[in-house]
Amino acid sequence: VLKENDVKATFFVMGAWAAKYPASLEMIAVSGHEILSHSMSHGRYPDLPPKDVLADAKAAKDYLYKSSEVETNMIRLPFGAFDEDTIYTLEGGGFVPIKWSLDSKDWKMILSDEIIDRMKKYAKPGDIIMFQNNMEQTVKALPGVLNELDKKGLKPVTMSELILEGEVY
Repeated sequence: VLKENDVKATFFVMGAWAAKYPASLEMIAVSGHEILSHSMSHGRYPDLPPKDVLADAKAAKDYLYKSSEVETNMIRLPFGAFDEDTIYTLEGGGFVPIKWSLDSKDWKMILSDEIIDRMKKYAKPGDIIMFQNNMEQTVKALPGVLNELDKKGLKPVTMSELILEGEVY
């Protein structure tokens, strides 16, 4: 669907998932999509000691580089969970923590029409929209989602295209 619509997306990939599905990781890369980190093991970072947060983030970064030559310091936080210590720990380790602003809720296994309606109702400029890469209804919804974004004058871009560099607030 992304290819048919000439859209490049960002896939935040968990290292353990990439190790289990190397062909899928390769397909994402070969298709020209952006690959960024989503941790190695999907542990809740606020529940971990700082050394374990950094070890997990580094393991994912290293694995993505080793397996697909992706070099990234951006990491989507597992469960979207964070606190001040998590942010300071990751930033102190050279990582850029990323969170979404609009959840498609596809992980709740809602129907594709509900996903499309969420985008129609809530999507706005600058949103980081979170979808799962393994939900059947997401694939069904994607053409309608892209259509709704287009109607709003919104163009999907990768994280690297969206994120501002330098000191921003």
